[in-house]
Amino acid sequence: MNLIDRTISFMNKYGVAAQKRFSQNFLVDEKALKTIINTIDFNNIDQVVEIGSGLGSLTFELVKKAKKLTSIEFDNDMIKVLSNELKQDNFTLIQNDFLKEDLSKYQEGNLAYIGNLPYQITRDLIKKICTSSYFSYFGFMVQKDLADELFYKVNKSTNNLYSAFLAVIGNLYRACDLLPKSFYPSPKVDSTFLYLMPTDLKYANLKTFKVLDAMFKNSKKTLFNNLKHSNLKEDGHMFETLNLSKEIRAHQLDVNLIKNIVDYYL
Repeated sequence: MNLIDRTISFMNKYGVAAQKRFSQNFLVDEKALKTIINTIDFNNIDQVVEIGSGLGSLTFELVKKAKKLTSIEFDNDMIKVLSNELKQDNFTLIQNDFLKEDLSKYQEGNLAYIGNLPYQITRDLIKKICTSSYFSYFGFMVQKDLADELFYKVNKSTNNLYSAFLAVIGNLYRACDLLPKSFYPSPKVDSTFLYLMPTDLKYANLKTFKVLDAMFKNSKKTLFNNLKHSNLKEDGHMFETLNLSKEIRAHQLDVNLIKNIVDYYL
């Protein structure tokens, strides 16, 4: 049974529907699913944590390859479906709001996070995972316009707190772009699947996040003015130490210089 048929079959069998309040649009694109699954090196991953299993578009494929899979789903209707349809020994289903889940209990071995992130809380989810200080892979589906903003490039005017945060932690890749027809029901926007391969997890913490938040607080202001009026209370010493112009703006910095600034304050 293909993805679209299985999705509709589950909805009819259990009398469930996609909920707008949970931003539920179920992946039904077989080619995209294969591409997404192929981004994970399962041989070097000890456990996978799925963010929002929905009707199992990713779950049914992940459970075939993962040594250990935990899916965290908030919607009771989706829990009802998967608890009946998926009973493999390597699979655990937890009903909870992922933003309230204690991630420290998953910090054993090489850990991968993967999920279709609801637009309204995408940034909160990125912050939660990337300040947990522990993961070997993070793959996530987001709206394409947001995905474009998450890639950091020197002098890019839309560089921001989250693109900088991802850039100092690791390398961000675009696996595939998806049209609305890749989902059921179809959303009104295009989507993108991104994945982050960490290279420097020493920056995956709240202290780094807070420094970057101060640096990128107001894109219309210089870096100096942003820092001067933040809790860091910069007086110019850091600019002298790193030989930085007080006229430079945060989006003009390269990633290594951003790390140097973070190191200065930490």
